[in-house]
This record gives sequence, C-alpha cells and structure tokens, in this order.
Amino acid sequence: MATYYLLRMKPELNKEMAYFVTLLTVGLWARPPLPAPFVLPVLYKAFAEGYLVAFIKGFIFVFIPVSACLIGIDSYFFGEFVISSFNYAAHVPKGMSDYFGTNPGLFYITNFHMLFMLFKLAYPPGYFALGAYISKHRQQNRPQILAIMVISVVVFFSIIGHKDDRFLLPIAWPLFLMLGDVMVTYHKTLKYFISLFILQALALEWFHTWAFNKY
Repeated sequence: MATYYLLRMKPELNKEMAYFVTLLTVGLWARPPLPAPFVLPVLYKAFAEGYLVAFIKGFIFVFIPVSACLIGIDSYFFGEFVISSFNYAAHVPKGMSDYFGTNPGLFYITNFHMLFMLFKLAYPPGYFALGAYISKHRQQNRPQILAIMVISVVVFFSIIGHKDDRFLLPIAWPLFLMLGDVMVTYHKTLKYFISLFILQALALEWFHTWAFNKY
C-alpha cells in the first residue's frame, strides 16, 4: 500500500502523501526494519524531485501526531512510558550480532550463498524484470523507484552486523511489481518466457536442495 502512494504522490501534503507517511509511521513503530525499502526512495524524491518541503510538512503534521498516538497506546498497555522502536533498535540488532555473530559489510554482495538465496527468493523472472524495468524507465526518462527500493533493502541490512538471507525477503515484492510492469508492457514477446522461467525456477530449487544436502 505504501508503494502505491509513493508512486502516485505529488510534491505537496495531499492525501496520498498523508497516507504514505501514516503507513511508514505505523510500520516503523510496529517493527523498525519495515520501512527499510523506502529509505533511499524517500531521499531521492526529497532531494532530486523537490519533495523535501512536502516531507517536512508530512513529518510535522502526520508523523509526529501518529507517533504520539502509537506511543500512547504502547505505554498504556505496557503500564509505563515506553518507546518500543527505540528499545528494538538499541537492543535487538546488537543482541543478534552478539548471539549469532557478525559478518562483513559486503557479505550480501560477496558471499555466494547469499547471492544464491537472493536469486532464489524472486526467481529468474524477477531479475529479468529488474533489468527490463531499469531499461524501460531510462528510455522514458523516469526514475527507477522500485529498483531503488531493492538497493535500499540491501544497503540497510548490510549495516546490521548479523546477516541472514531471510532479512532480504523485502526485495521480493518490488521485484514482483517490476515483473508485473514488464509483463504488461511486453506481454506479447514474453508469452513463451513464462514457461521457461517456471522450468528454470524448478531446476534452481532442485539444485539448491541437492547442493544443501551435499555440502
């Protein structure tokens, strides 16, 4: 839903902007990593597309009131004043790193297993869609927001010391959105590619199972 409003908002504090900020605020207080895909897209829109003033207004008139309400609800049920997201950010990532160990910052990029899991998460069609989406939007001189969201997830979770393939699940839905966009645009030429991609995905799943059991 947040992606829907991100792609349709204008550089002003209208209902699309208000809905977008509200959804990100709720996601932030529910679980801090949830807004990770939107970090770079928001920065891009703020400084490259002139949305900075609109985002500042959204922060003042939407983020702060909604956050106050959510903190009040959390504190009421907890029994004392609490800011749950700050507690999460302060303790959970460090706790995971202390308990499970840390990995290098470029682990998701340089580690073969993580690359394999990234490839497996969205399957070959998603990565074909990523390239086609970027190419299409470059030709149309339009920003590649969904591609920026994928990069945002990888960058955000690379900062955390402990790394796990499941942390990168948020890249799947932007890839699927790009796949839908590409299929609508090139549905005639992609007619026989779908069957090929399904067979390739099945082969990839079999190979992953075989390699996991063997090694």
